[in-house]
Amino acid sequence: KILQMPLISFFLISIFSIAGMFFYWSERKSLSVIYLFIFGYVLATLIFFVNGRFRMGITPALIVLSSAAFYKLFNIVRDKNYSAIRKPLIVLGSFFVIYYFVIDRPKFTEYDAYLHLGDVAYNNKDFKGAVEYYNRSLFYKDNYLTYVNLGNAYGNLKDFRSAVAAYNRAISRNPNYVLAHYNLGTAYTQMGDMEKAMDEYKKVLEMDSSFANVYRNIGIIFYINEKYEDALYYFEKYLQYSDDESVKKSVRQDMETIRIKLNSQGK
Repeated sequence: KILQMPLISFFLISIFSIAGMFFYWSERKSLSVIYLFIFGYVLATLIFFVNGRFRMGITPALIVLSSAAFYKLFNIVRDKNYSAIRKPLIVLGSFFVIYYFVIDRPKFTEYDAYLHLGDVAYNNKDFKGAVEYYNRSLFYKDNYLTYVNLGNAYGNLKDFRSAVAAYNRAISRNPNYVLAHYNLGTAYTQMGDMEKAMDEYKKVLEMDSSFANVYRNIGIIFYINEKYEDALYYFEKYLQYSDDESVKKSVRQDMETIRIKLNSQGK
């Protein structure tokens, strides 16, 4: 309830605190503690943190200067001494121009908000929540990367048909995005459609011949279809490109099993 009250924003406090500094600059010796605290705090924050939440520590000092500025402005208006505010207005006007027209400020849109919520839900293994947030983000912006994330969430929910649809949408937006083709091939593999999976894996290798996991997945498909020599070839390629020692150990065991089968067949 307190946060819903029409309180003065930090932006206004900071603006009027700048005005307060100018109004009372002639008295800076008596106000040196406040000035030194503000400048020292700002400098330390810029060097070490550069994070908005650290403004809380400086806010009380800015409120003092803002209140002083309000008091000074009240007296100026009352006495109709408008020339006294000419310099502060020039400074504040310059600040506004720089802030709004010169500084390139990142824009955090509703698309970004829902996308980040989807990522948080996904990382927390709340895949239903991730699907909901990713779909909401797509309402605001059509983005191939978001479709890939959506497909990943569907895949973790074992809803592979929806995952395939999401990956295909990603590919229609960016046909050269390798990961979308790889994930689509994985989804087809989970559905048991090895022919379509193989088509996608081949597209991945056409775009990136060093994509290690594709070689392993193709090798597994050949292994399932009892095409052991082809499986060995692709497992060898996986070992050539992969840096994952734990998976490479498993692949070597599969290769040993294949060699045993080939020896039993006299090959």
